[in-house]
Amino acid sequence: MIHILTYTRVNMTSGIPALLLVLLCNFAQLECRIICLSCTGLSEGEQCHNVVSCEQNEVCFTQKYRTKDNVTKYDVGCSYPELCRKDSTGVVFGKRIVEHGHVVCHHCCQDNVCNSVITCSDNYKAPRLSCVSCSGVTRIDKCNSTITCNDYEVCFIQKYLTGLDQEHFDLGCKSSTICMNGFYSNIFGRRSEGERHLLCETCCGGNSFCNRNLVCNHYNQSSVNGSCTSTSGCESNLICLSGKCQCPTNDYYWSINSCTLPKGINHVCASSNECKIPLLCLVNTCKCPIDKYWDGFRCNSRKMHNAPCNISAECSETLFCTHGICKCDRIDYWTGNNCTAKTTYGHSCLSNDDCKSQQICVDNKCTCPITEVWNGTSCTTSPPKECCDINFKVNDVFTIYPTDALHPKPVYCVIQNGTRWTVIQRRFNGSLDFYKNWTSYKNGFGNVHGEYWLGNELIYMLSSNGRHKIRVQLEKVDSTNKYADYSTFSIGNEANKYLLTVNGYSGTAGDGLLNVRNQGKAAGKKFSTYDSDNDITSRNCATILHGGWWYSECEYSDLNQHYNGMRWNEGGGLKETMIMISREI
Repeated sequence: MIHILTYTRVNMTSGIPALLLVLLCNFAQLECRIICLSCTGLSEGEQCHNVVSCEQNEVCFTQKYRTKDNVTKYDVGCSYPELCRKDSTGVVFGKRIVEHGHVVCHHCCQDNVCNSVITCSDNYKAPRLSCVSCSGVTRIDKCNSTITCNDYEVCFIQKYLTGLDQEHFDLGCKSSTICMNGFYSNIFGRRSEGERHLLCETCCGGNSFCNRNLVCNHYNQSSVNGSCTSTSGCESNLICLSGKCQCPTNDYYWSINSCTLPKGINHVCASSNECKIPLLCLVNTCKCPIDKYWDGFRCNSRKMHNAPCNISAECSETLFCTHGICKCDRIDYWTGNNCTAKTTYGHSCLSNDDCKSQQICVDNKCTCPITEVWNGTSCTTSPPKECCDINFKVNDVFTIYPTDALHPKPVYCVIQNGTRWTVIQRRFNGSLDFYKNWTSYKNGFGNVHGEYWLGNELIYMLSSNGRHKIRVQLEKVDSTNKYADYSTFSIGNEANKYLLTVNGYSGTAGDGLLNVRNQGKAAGKKFSTYDSDNDITSRNCATILHGGWWYSECEYSDLNQHYNGMRWNEGGGLKETMIMISREI
């Protein structure tokens, strides 16, 4: 197991000695960041007995300064390398409560406990200045104290946050060689009261008290990919590489205002560069690429069809882990590359696997086995005899089996208010001539996708299979719709000339078959065509009206005569007609 030491104080008098902590990191297989001594306000020759494990990319520092009483003091601790002389500011850790009149020097190093030798020197000389000098003021204009700098020192102003997140200022003298002139806001969490977090520092020289009017901010620094000449010209934890402000290594990405380590699996993200390689930002979450899955440690390639698995996430996108094997869903089939929905009756196929359950592929079409028939939704050994036996939702042409499974018959089926009707007659444009002979009316004619007559023999077989009702649906040329319902309907066989029986009228079109004068009453009449005259008049109504119907004396209703002359209950002007029957269930 790898232990990562985060920013933690370890007091040598009550915890782990510095040397032991170093040994643990170097030899006990612990992943540690750099370890530094961390104390504030040390006197000359005084030893520091407090160690900390720094934040990532921080270094150890030693800072030497003199108080207003001209007493030399030292601070030691962790800091960003930008605080070092050749770079720019960072974060200074350690309790600092004394006043900082003169910052004499600032030294950084990169080895564990390398700041144990409390020494710091700066030999660069600068002209002597007078500067405004205060510590911990909340406003610069409130500082009224002054100090005379040593040779080659300059005036400075530092802005920092206290442990209570209050913004304070230090002003005074400082060696010109360690002036930072930068802005940083690397806040690493709440500090205990009395600590400080440096935000920026700016220096000036040439004129005494020039630090009274200095502005300490970040506007002179570049963001990521901005131009720079040194790291001090880059904001946050950016460094200057080849004249551009960049994150320290490719392991980091720029996130709003700092370089940040990339995110792991299932973390929230805005773009893929925020996620660890090879993770991608998918739906605002760091995920493996679509062709890979997360095994708890890394992204692995998804498994293909019939490969062993533990969960469905291991399987290729369209597969499921079923009983430990990557399989398609039961309603799909494997194409060799992915799972595809199986095709249904009448659709193209290459093999039986392409077709839905209980269907087979014959002549590249999905169909039912030889012993079964299609009822509109599935293959069955009990074929539908008419439309009311088919579970359909939309008006369409379906296959029925009025006699047996070996004699299919296509028919137009209609559903209205939950009732499924078998259409026996349909006219809507006059494209089909209904002036036919007896045999044509017996067997049926036309096309079920257009205008047609189902056939008297088939109508007889349907109406004799249980009690049936009939609906006559009409649309006039003015687009008004009417209907006539009869609760009882049947016709006799051919020997009885397909005699019509209807009863129980209701509707909006008027009664055109039953309760009318004898001259036009169709109920109880035989069917007539021009070559089989069975009406009750000496005239041949079928010849006169150019149609076939249950004529009495050629009156009132005839929906099979010439298209422009179609009538119902003595009314004409019809544009569309549909006669349909349904078995009472």
